[in-house]
Amino acid sequence: MNNEQCNKILTRIRFLKSYVNINDAIEKYAKNFIQMQERVRNEMHIFSLTSSFKKDSMWAYYAKNQGICLEYDFNKIVDWKIKRLFINTYKVRYGKKKKFSYTKLIQSKIHNDEKANQESDRMIMSQLLTKDKSWSTEEEWRIVSSFRKNEKGYKLSLDIVSAVYVDYSVLHDKKALKIISLAKANNWNVYVRFFDKYNAEYCYETIDNIQTLKEKYSMFEKE
Repeated sequence: MNNEQCNKILTRIRFLKSYVNINDAIEKYAKNFIQMQERVRNEMHIFSLTSSFKKDSMWAYYAKNQGICLEYDFNKIVDWKIKRLFINTYKVRYGKKKKFSYTKLIQSKIHNDEKANQESDRMIMSQLLTKDKSWSTEEEWRIVSSFRKNEKGYKLSLDIVSAVYVDYSVLHDKKALKIISLAKANNWNVYVRFFDKYNAEYCYETIDNIQTLKEKYSMFEKE
């Protein structure tokens, strides 16, 4: 249930109150329900990843073919305490979502029963890790963390980047230049994504070789 749906519920209750005798307690219950639902949502933290940088559909959909992709190497994490935060890494399942009961979810929060909490967590995880089949080409993975009574989560400073992929269209963008500079300072590999007009496909080349390719094959449009 999103914020728009929550607001619609409250609006309908207030509308009905002007025509029929609805106790204020009902409106209060509805508000509490919505606040609790919002708290549950805020306690969940999701970090979405994909299995490969060579996803033209994702470059187009999320970055309009003008963005930057970061590659992470989780083998660079050596501290076991930090590794524990990445244990809950799951592959997204593509298909029809199972039925979800907000009533059971809210009941588990009200009674704070361990068994009920575990069941509600399973319901939530099933929802978070299931997407429609139309998204299957993304091959998404999600790191899911639940911080009860801690909606802010944890802030970590980790050097787990292994490579940076920059689309040629933003190669000279101020933000891209900053990321490239940071990559070189940390020995991250830097690749440029460009459209090879002769083979009609997107290719990747190291940033050190991109100028040579540009001069030799005239693969790129004039700046």
